[in-house]
Amino acid sequence: MYDTMQVRPRRFRLRFGLRGLLFGLITLAALGGAGTGVFLWLSAGEGESVRVITAVQFPYPQGWSEQPLTAEDRSAGLMLKLDRQDPAATFLARTVIARLAPDFDVSRLADETATALTGEIEGFELLDKGVLALGPYQAVRVEYSQTGVEESPDYHTVMTIVPTENQTFYLTVRATKNDFRKIKEEGLQITNTFVTYVSAGGE
Repeated sequence: MYDTMQVRPRRFRLRFGLRGLLFGLITLAALGGAGTGVFLWLSAGEGESVRVITAVQFPYPQGWSEQPLTAEDRSAGLMLKLDRQDPAATFLARTVIARLAPDFDVSRLADETATALTGEIEGFELLDKGVLALGPYQAVRVEYSQTGVEESPDYHTVMTIVPTENQTFYLTVRATKNDFRKIKEEGLQITNTFVTYVSAGGE
C-alpha cells in the first residue's frame, strides 16, 4: 500500500482536511483557465493570475518507473508516482494549491507535522524532523518508521514538505525498514531533482 497520509501547513489561508486522500486540488479562487502541459493558471483576485505546477517530468535514477495516475489520484493532488523493484520502494509527489499567509512560519511546521502524524498513522515512531534549505525554499523533513501493524511489513519513510508561495509539495519516499538504507540516496536524489525542477518553473 502507498502511504496516503499527508499534512497541511496550518497557516494557509485556505483550510483542508487531514485524513486519507482529502488533499484535493484546492484553488485560490475561481478557475481562470487551464493551460497545456504542466501548468494551470488560476485567478487570485483583483485581476491577478498565478501559475501553478500540476504535473512534472524529469529524469530519475535507473530502476525507478513512473506509474499511471488515476482520476482519483489526480483529484487528490497526486502529481507523480514512482515505483522501484528489488528492493521495492515508492516515491509520491502531491501538491496542495493555496497561497501562503504572510505570517506563515516554516519553523512551526515540523512540530505540527510530527504531532499530526503521531495521531494519524498506526505504529508511528518519529526518527528525525527539522527545517532545511532545498534550493531557494525552506522545507520541512520528517523521517519516521511504521511498525507493528498487523499483516503489514515495517516501513521507513522520509516526507519532505516544500511550501512555496502559491502551492505546497509533499514528497514521500518509502520502503521497508530492511531495504530503506539501500534506496534512501536515490529517493533523496529524486526529491532534490523535483525541487530543482519546481524552482526553475517547470522548464
